[in-house]
Amino acid sequence: IEESGLVDMTGSESGEKYWRLNLERGGEERSIRCRFLVLAIGDMHRPRKLGIPGEEQSNVSHYLRELRNYFRQEVVIVGGRNSAVEAAIRIFRMGGKVTLLYRGKGLDGKTIKYWLYPEIESMIKNGLIRFIPEATAHQIRGNRLYYSSPGSSRDVEGTYQAAGDGNQGSFSHKSPPGKSDSDSPGDEPVRPDAKMQELEADQFLLLTGYEQDYSFLESLGLQLEGAEKRPFFDNNTMETNLSNVFIAGTATAGSQQRHTVFIENSHEHVSRIGHTILGRKPQGDGRSRSDSSAFAIQPSPGSGLFPNDIPGEGNEPGSGDALKRIYEEHPES
Repeated sequence: IEESGLVDMTGSESGEKYWRLNLERGGEERSIRCRFLVLAIGDMHRPRKLGIPGEEQSNVSHYLRELRNYFRQEVVIVGGRNSAVEAAIRIFRMGGKVTLLYRGKGLDGKTIKYWLYPEIESMIKNGLIRFIPEATAHQIRGNRLYYSSPGSSRDVEGTYQAAGDGNQGSFSHKSPPGKSDSDSPGDEPVRPDAKMQELEADQFLLLTGYEQDYSFLESLGLQLEGAEKRPFFDNNTMETNLSNVFIAGTATAGSQQRHTVFIENSHEHVSRIGHTILGRKPQGDGRSRSDSSAFAIQPSPGSGLFPNDIPGEGNEPGSGDALKRIYEEHPES
């Protein structure tokens, strides 16, 4: 993308600058131009890797795949925040047997989405998902993951249950025979009070966070701030340091360490950008530039969202009964 002083759509010279986007797809190139540019590129371009041996094995992934791949599978998940917690819950529901390995002392309800935290806590408490805290992964070799846990002085065994399975399955994580702290299979130094353990599983998910590839933003000339490389922008308009260039969604947060920006709390970015653009773009339909209805959802006749579409009482505008009836008749909506 490059800034270009092109002519306007009528062919006359324009004093305003446009952005020209040079695109390539399937070997074909094309160029389009725009006055306003919105960057919604997200912040999960590459995984934050552990850097341990075996991380590139075929049974190791940094991304949750289609859930059918985990049916009746033993799965070890490394991580303890949103990605790891959501994966653990979903894999369990699919019928997988899940172990959650986390370096922290416990899951933090302040950093996990509020609708996920109670469920994962309940599953762990009831033995549906096995949780191993204060654990550091050192190596994956075949179907075994080797880890250390400070203060662990004994082998641990137990049972857990897969969703819809009525039967319990056994598990164990033991110190490999003949292994000592000095000949641990991983490259990381092991604390003197830590004992090497091993977990056996069919698949391993290393969900320890993701990083944003900010090279594209830098190439545009966006101002990035701090260690997380957060793009600079006006919080009221979402406009960056470049005129008529806006940023939205999780892209606003850079490479988050402690996540505060999610898809769920980014929806307001749309209205901020929309109203800003509306205030700058000449209107040809007589509407006021500050008319917020321009960004309201306009249902079409026959969609069931107009009061007259639904017979009966209580269908006057603003009553909410029309929408209520729609949801009652079509709960899947």
